[in-house]
Amino acid sequence: RRKQKMQEELFNYFLNKQDREYDEQLRVNINRINELESLLNGKTAEEKDVIQLEKKLLELENKKITRLILEKEETKKKLELSEIYYLFVNDPIHKITDKDKKTLMSLIEETYPAFKSEIFHLYPTICADDLFICYLIKANVKGTRISQIMCLSKQAISMRRKRLAVVMLGEGSCQKSLDSLISSL
Repeated sequence: RRKQKMQEELFNYFLNKQDREYDEQLRVNINRINELESLLNGKTAEEKDVIQLEKKLLELENKKITRLILEKEETKKKLELSEIYYLFVNDPIHKITDKDKKTLMSLIEETYPAFKSEIFHLYPTICADDLFICYLIKANVKGTRISQIMCLSKQAISMRRKRLAVVMLGEGSCQKSLDSLISSL
């Protein structure tokens, strides 16, 4: 029971970690701005200037966070509109080359800079094929398509994904949990 709770905590930690951090910082900043506005009454001109300056800094930080959120969405759209993404997700006829694989992995690393390090944090001894499966999951490639790309049976891919789920999230974890974890990184 304790192990399962720890696995759930680990899963929740990684699930949309950055989005939660952004949302929390925006909320904290907005609360502080409201506090500062209420402090303005009865203050000297110098004190008001200091309060206004802090308020302005918080507003600028909120703009920066909002810009980062928008940039993240834009880079995700850029990935999804790329030719290489289409090749992996939607083009069952085209033969996938090693160059195509490297291009997809580079594009995902460019779009999600912490992705690879987070995978290695969860599974330091991950083999190249399993790492590539993680990249394909990150790109929302379905299991059937992964089996085509890797020239393995659907069952072999299913077993690998199950093993990855167990290694990264612990016993009793399923492929769906693995997919959610990887998509959140």
